[in-house]
Amino acid sequence: MKNYDELTFADNFMFCKILEENEDLCKEISPELASFIDYLTGVVSDNSLVQDLDSKVREAREDKRWRAEYMTFQDMLYDEYDRGVDEGELKLLVKQVLKNKQKNRDVAEIADALDTTEDTVREILEVAENYAPEYDVDKIVEAILEKRENEESDT
Repeated sequence: MKNYDELTFADNFMFCKILEENEDLCKEISPELASFIDYLTGVVSDNSLVQDLDSKVREAREDKRWRAEYMTFQDMLYDEYDRGVDEGELKLLVKQVLKNKQKNRDVAEIADALDTTEDTVREILEVAENYAPEYDVDKIVEAILEKRENEESDT
């Protein structure tokens, strides 16, 4: 069950429709909007807008080209999600490397403590030098990712 603060417009509409106690709110909703909201809940009315929409939805579902485009788009979204996760993990690693470097630990100690390679620690420290003394983590991460992308495209 939802709290009052969690209720949405559609919840209010459905509440009005079921109980019909708040006629003022229900009167504010146009018949077209009411038909559209019904459509979102699975009811296909005689409303021309809903009929057109339902026809287009059925047409899109059957269109193989559209499905292929949708799947390509979905793959792109997954790739962006993965990139975001990788970027977040790198950001955490950069913060940890910089913190360890402030404690005057050497590359081998940092790599061992963070369970990563010495090459990765060196890469982070080399890029971070360009952002001293502020060490803007976001800019460091962006530069590392750009460097890695350039290296990948060169191979």
